[in-house]
Amino acid sequence: MLRSPLAKVDGRNVLANDMTLSAGVRPPTSPQASCAESLPIESYRLAHSMRLIRSALPNQRPSLAASFAWFPPGNWKCIRRANGRLFTTRLVASAVLTNYAVILRHLFQTVVAGLVLLLAPALAHACSCLESMGICQKPPDPSNAERAVFIGIVREVYPKSREQMDQIQEEFRRLHPELTSRAGSLEFRKEFVKYLWRGSLSQRELEQLEAAGRRELAQLMLDYRRRVRIHVVENFSGADGAEFEAYTPLDAASCGVPFNEGESYLVDADRSAGDSGWRVFSCSRTETLAKATEDIEWLRAWKQGRSLAGRIQGVAEPGARIHLLGGQRALETTADNLGLFEFKNLDRRHYDVQRAGGGERRPVDLVNAGCAQVFLPRKQ
Repeated sequence: MLRSPLAKVDGRNVLANDMTLSAGVRPPTSPQASCAESLPIESYRLAHSMRLIRSALPNQRPSLAASFAWFPPGNWKCIRRANGRLFTTRLVASAVLTNYAVILRHLFQTVVAGLVLLLAPALAHACSCLESMGICQKPPDPSNAERAVFIGIVREVYPKSREQMDQIQEEFRRLHPELTSRAGSLEFRKEFVKYLWRGSLSQRELEQLEAAGRRELAQLMLDYRRRVRIHVVENFSGADGAEFEAYTPLDAASCGVPFNEGESYLVDADRSAGDSGWRVFSCSRTETLAKATEDIEWLRAWKQGRSLAGRIQGVAEPGARIHLLGGQRALETTADNLGLFEFKNLDRRHYDVQRAGGGERRPVDLVNAGCAQVFLPRKQ
């Protein structure tokens, strides 16, 4: 399922140039649910007002429903590309006229939220993920030393919650009354980071901490993360030892994974080139075993060298006929009333997806990946 190209997560690109998605959260049951799952709350409220607009304009072009269902309202470029500039202008005008009170209220809430983030850089972390079909879309690569995929049992989480983080900070204030008057200052936060991790910071992290200004310190998130120690049960790639240590943001709003001690997980971790510290984000395929059965089945088949059938999902204009080229014979399907289409049980090879009657071809690689997603813009 498709989502518009949003922000990077911790500096990583999460959308390929050809609109084929790379990694993200679980596919929701409906496009409306996808907005609720990943967008920051203010954007979701705006998306809700856009759905009110959509219901007030039921007789417009059929791709309007798919456009608003699959893209956040701010992504007018995608909507304009799918429906044309004139139609999009009329849409915006109708939206403002019919829902001006709702839009103004949510716009005010969004502006206030933005000001809060500007005034509190330590909290300026909003999680926006792209939907993924599964681990098959981005399989492990044994030659990639910057990614680890494995099954493990969580042994320790520190700090366990935001509440424990607050308790540690209160303890730090009592032990260092000379810094209390400067709470929130750069010096206070740097000293608190050292106290929080008590000698466990890497040399690189210490150097980054010492050189950081207020904005850089907020980006490092050293005082807004949790350490997770995991016992490796089954390694697919990158987790060669018996124990694995990684960091995840403190809460879900910052793309943190809510690890629980004693619970088993499929873990999809990464790290920067030249960095020894592993990171885990909710935008990865990390999930409890109960929710990762399909990914685990695929990974075990991949590890054994078995080639599973490929799949292609995509979004186009509702009712459009879609051709899949490159196989032993051309295949055709029709997009449903939300513009969704799918090809299943495919040989693992290179394909092209094209709207019937011509138009731009979208290349799809099912040699190096087991599944893929594509977006076909409205034919002009």
